[in-house]
Amino acid sequence: DNIAERMGVRSRSEFTRKLRESGTTIEELRREIEESMIVQIMIYDRVRVESNVTPREVYEYFQAHREEFVSPEKIELAMIMLDPKDPDLERKTKEISEQLAASPESFPELAKAHSVGPDPQSGGNLGEIECRRLRTEFAAAIDSFDAGRVYGPIRTPEGVVFLRILSHTPEKKGNFRELSAEIRERIETSRHDEIRQAYLNRLRAKAIIRYFF
Repeated sequence: DNIAERMGVRSRSEFTRKLRESGTTIEELRREIEESMIVQIMIYDRVRVESNVTPREVYEYFQAHREEFVSPEKIELAMIMLDPKDPDLERKTKEISEQLAASPESFPELAKAHSVGPDPQSGGNLGEIECRRLRTEFAAAIDSFDAGRVYGPIRTPEGVVFLRILSHTPEKKGNFRELSAEIRERIETSRHDEIRQAYLNRLRAKAIIRYFF
């Protein structure tokens, strides 16, 4: 029925006629489909049996790939960057330092007014950054990840920088019990193609090949 639908025929008689025109019959087509289904079921059964993953394998995979299941420590930062070529750089640096010391909440407004860094209109929000990927100057300046803390001025080749901590997400290590189903699926998926191909190769090696002229 599926083949008839793909051929665009709407009646059994039309289907039979088209098969006859192509040099085959419904009975021959049935045999071909049956053989194909048998092979697919054999492959599925072989893959299912040979890809069975033991609890020990799941645990050993987890131990060997622990780093893949760790959510790294992150901070969300906002930045004010002052143009190093600005002739009023020192005056602006001092004024911004004083304003931030008096009112850290003014950071977004100061970013809009003075920053030449990323996205000043959003208050200089840089988004979340893995702590281990912070540039050296920033990592050296930041000694606490408390939300709302402001650091700066930090002098970099790109300009004078002020940073504000918006949020902090601690490192989270993966839980084996929570991850075991995902790990099992990973292992099974990686095995399926390999088992399927090896099984087909064995079947072909033992097959009787018939040639029709």
